[in-house]
Amino acid sequence: MTKKTDKGQEYTRTILNQVYELVRRAMEKTLASYSPEFVQAIEQFTAYLKEEAEHFSYGE
Repeated sequence: MTKKTDKGQEYTRTILNQVYELVRRAMEKTLASYSPEFVQAIEQFTAYLKEEAEHFSYGE
């Protein structure tokens, strides 16, 4: 079992916030270039990804 530290959690938050910002910017540019059908496809992909993640064991 891995012990979580405040410093480690803060580091993870910082990295994830940067990743989320990169994804947001990339999606904003993509949406400016593609049709609403693309948005629907991404939403469906996200739903499938969530469904798969619920059944994923993460190596445990």
